Amino acid sequence: MAASQGSDIAVKVLTEPAPPMVERYEFGAFQLNVACRQLLKDGMPVVVTPKVFDTLVFLIRHADRVVSKEELTGRLWPDSFVSEGSLTQNISLLRVALSDRSDHPQFIATVARRGYRFVAAVTHVPAAAPVEADASTAKVQGIREVSIVKRSATSPFRSWAWRTSAVGAVSLAIGIVVGSGLGRDPNEDRSVVDTPLQFTLTPPDGLTMTEAGVMSPAGQHVAFVARKDDSGQTTIWLRPLASTEYRVIAGTEGASGASWAPNSRAIGFFSGGNLKALDLADHSLQTLAAIGPPPASASWGAGGTILFAGRTTGLFAVPAQGGPATEVTVLDLEHESAHQWPQFLPDGKRFLFHVASDDPQVAGTYVGSLGSRDRTRVFPGSGVYAAPGYLLHTRGQALAAQAFDLVTLRLTGEALTVIANLSAGQPAPAPTVVSASGTVSLALSTGGNARQLTWFSATGQTLGTITTPIALRSPALLMGDKYVLATAGGQDRSGLWLVDLETGAANRVATSGSTPTPSPDGRRFAFVLSKASAATDIYVKSLDGSGQEELVLKTPEFKYLDHWSPDGRYVTYVTRTRNNYDVWLLPTFGDRKPLPFLHTAYNELLTQVSPNGRWAAYTSDKSGTWEVYVRRFPDGNQEHAVSVAGGWEPHWNREGTTLFYLAASRWLMAVDVTPGNEWRSGKPQPLFQTFISEGPGMARSQYAVAADGQRFLINTPSRNNIREPTTVMVNWTALIGR
Repeated sequence: MAASQGSDIAVKVLTEPAPPMVERYEFGAFQLNVACRQLLKDGMPVVVTPKVFDTLVFLIRHADRVVSKEELTGRLWPDSFVSEGSLTQNISLLRVALSDRSDHPQFIATVARRGYRFVAAVTHVPAAAPVEADASTAKVQGIREVSIVKRSATSPFRSWAWRTSAVGAVSLAIGIVVGSGLGRDPNEDRSVVDTPLQFTLTPPDGLTMTEAGVMSPAGQHVAFVARKDDSGQTTIWLRPLASTEYRVIAGTEGASGASWAPNSRAIGFFSGGNLKALDLADHSLQTLAAIGPPPASASWGAGGTILFAGRTTGLFAVPAQGGPATEVTVLDLEHESAHQWPQFLPDGKRFLFHVASDDPQVAGTYVGSLGSRDRTRVFPGSGVYAAPGYLLHTRGQALAAQAFDLVTLRLTGEALTVIANLSAGQPAPAPTVVSASGTVSLALSTGGNARQLTWFSATGQTLGTITTPIALRSPALLMGDKYVLATAGGQDRSGLWLVDLETGAANRVATSGSTPTPSPDGRRFAFVLSKASAATDIYVKSLDGSGQEELVLKTPEFKYLDHWSPDGRYVTYVTRTRNNYDVWLLPTFGDRKPLPFLHTAYNELLTQVSPNGRWAAYTSDKSGTWEVYVRRFPDGNQEHAVSVAGGWEPHWNREGTTLFYLAASRWLMAVDVTPGNEWRSGKPQPLFQTFISEGPGMARSQYAVAADGQRFLINTPSRNNIREPTTVMVNWTALIGR
């Protein structure tokens, strides 16, 4: 079967392959099946790269002597010139896979100035029967074996510009590459089987991916959370790598934060304020723990523990069989803003996680351990572990891999480029490694961050966009909707910007800071800024950009602004204690001593004071999920629930007769309010579906309401970036160092 025109690969179908020769060895706790290219430890698979596997086989076959470095290099790279460093790294990765040490070798000894020797006792296991294909891989398209044959000596993956139109052929090829347990001739050309492949997840019509895909530990499926465009309902979807078909997982309605069980047979997720697990075989659903509003991410370890990360908290753990959540890591409130993206290491006890901080000496990837508060910083950026011993990370548009020693918890050697340019010459946000399944496959988030402030009518019709070269977020309208004050990211254009909505002219009013809040008269704005420490302090500055900012509140906590009250007397802001958000009032008169407004055992944030100054609407998780409430202002009495079945980020119209908020489904809702001393409101009414993907947070303002209450400026994915793209790469290790 030939490849499509213009492709550099062809797919060859072999319907009657010869039975593979059986060559099996045992040494220590390991079992090696050469024909199936399978390494086991006590019956459990050990994931290694093809080159590492070939290194082990060659050393075992010649265990009676020292194998020189030249001989080993010539065997592994027969048609290429490679440095001795490549061989050294290969040996290092093999030792990691075998839990071996160079100073006290059990398996591989270094013979000075000569080479290497396999020193463990090896048993050659007699052949009992011909090796059969693994059942899970034999089902792929009903074909016994498929090999991918290169047509050109120049690999199209070196520039990563390759894209295929032969989707079916590539899916078939991926299925066989992933199903690497198929028996083969051990002398088969490895270039045939180790060809790297890639594809981009494209969910079915009517769905928007809200989270990047997550690879199964077995490397054969990718799971992702998607939201229906019409109803806003989220569910988890599966895509086998060997197929182009997607299927929804029933029972995952309202899901977020998908994570795989170590055996790839169950999926954990957050829904309805709970952590849940669904068995993919019998479809049984178990509620493991009540955890409140959904955390940002989770990891399921081999030791039977699920770690999850709040959006601005430390990490928590829940037994995979169910039980209460316990705190695992504690934030340093003076220097850290969050612990994020936990990932268990193979032993199921230690884990990687990312520390978010404005201090570059603090931020980075750390190793923690269950039962201990000790942690070790291993990398200044964010990274993902991939067996048998890599830390994957991105540098601009490049994907890099560096050897990571699980014994010393140190990076060794140089970071090797896997792909030099993931965007293939097209503008794109920096990619993020999401998950990896050993040497087989990994998932990359290759976009999805591009946003644009877009005007919508009350019926959801697009009215226009704010067209500036600056990526703006957290909008605040002022001066009769003539201007928008917003935050911008990026190294060259970061800071706070004031945009004239009539002319489009943009003026940077502060070079750094966040959560800008304009004064009612439009002359000044308050914002938070971190200077001498990681904590944020409150400043006030003139909106014309003149003069220096004035420090008005300095305390040790992280602070983010919500609203400047319409009478100008108070600025509402949020602080974070150890694990909770609280709302404070900063008076603009008298001694300006902060006053507590909402201090409870729950989280409260995103406060907006009504135009008449009598009520404050806010978001709280006291019910176990985010909901919108109101209280009298400024005394904080008489709490009233507003939202139904989830809600966050309230905003008022100019008259105070309508309160808007975002539902859990991301629909924009409207509630009629009768102004007065007593609270009277109607039933929430849906207006239209938004495409906001982010949830509530201390520093997030996703939309602003025009004075007439009929137009809405919403932080919306750009037209070409509605979905969160995920690129899946198969046999990614074949690209290392090319």
